[in-house]
Amino acid sequence: DMRSLELEAGALDGAYCMGNSFCYLDYANAQRFLAGVAAGLQPGGMLVIDHGTAAESILPAIVPKRWFLVGDIYMLSECHPVPETSRLDIEYTCIRGGVVETQMTTSYVMTAAELRRLFDQAGFDTIAMNSGWAGEPYKLGSRLVLTARRR
Repeated sequence: DMRSLELEAGALDGAYCMGNSFCYLDYANAQRFLAGVAAGLQPGGMLVIDHGTAAESILPAIVPKRWFLVGDIYMLSECHPVPETSRLDIEYTCIRGGVVETQMTTSYVMTAAELRRLFDQAGFDTIAMNSGWAGEPYKLGSRLVLTARRR
């Protein structure tokens, strides 16, 4: 459980968090996760987070309702922003062979500045905010790859 990491102090040279898992953490749990990673990293150790739901990444391109076809599965995603909690609730409906299944997910949306403050509070210096793995600068509407160094 990434909300309650128990890592040996200084055991890691580096860490990464991929595939949007960070966005499932509300602010308090994001603080716990970053503190846990910081405790496990050696001073100077690096943390990279791949984050597709920073506010600047997701809000310009949000589509309230979309249909997808994946193989023989029709999938509908319906986005419901909840501004007062900086949350995005998404209802996924999958239809396959006449069987319909619906599941809800919640993603927490933080601005790039809020993410930097969270990292700073946990003892990290942000060294790069990119739009991908090739080092391109972070821009509106792109994924965020944030790289930080533990102080």
